[in-house]
Amino acid sequence: MHPHFDVVAFDADDTLWHSEESFRRNERQFVELLRPHVADGIDIKAALVAIEGANLSTYGYGVKSFGLCAVEAALTLSNGTVPSHVLEQILASVKEHLTEPVRLFDEVSHVVAQVARHHRVIMITKGDLVHQTRKVRTSGIDHLFHHIEIVLEKEDRKSTRLNSSHGYISYAVFCLK
Repeated sequence: MHPHFDVVAFDADDTLWHSEESFRRNERQFVELLRPHVADGIDIKAALVAIEGANLSTYGYGVKSFGLCAVEAALTLSNGTVPSHVLEQILASVKEHLTEPVRLFDEVSHVVAQVARHHRVIMITKGDLVHQTRKVRTSGIDHLFHHIEIVLEKEDRKSTRLNSSHGYISYAVFCLK
């Protein structure tokens, strides 16, 4: 027996389109750029991750948050001696990440279109409103969704709010994480 769902919800990043690869690329580039300006034995990536964690409640998630944390980490780990051209490269890679084209996973357009033939479909994605809105609008699949929700954090209360504000009785959420 298959449960009946009023709505099928899709997560966006790393479910509909590639996202994590760009973050990993920027982390690797950050480590390479900073290595000559940091004392031996310091784990640059671990320090960056720790600074991101410490700033999560202030900056939230996303590329802009990563950029602010990367600049803070560069200044902290180099004791303020990181050259301006390194900071410029960090900022350039963040801007490139923010404006890169959306790369859908194979068959995503087809799958969402098929599901949309039988259900209302919504997208729920987390992160920076401006960046996520740009990705949604340029994805080429935004027209397939009955509703798109960009949230700061995915949590159980969000499900309740979606149910009550849109009249959904039950829905399934598909994501990779």
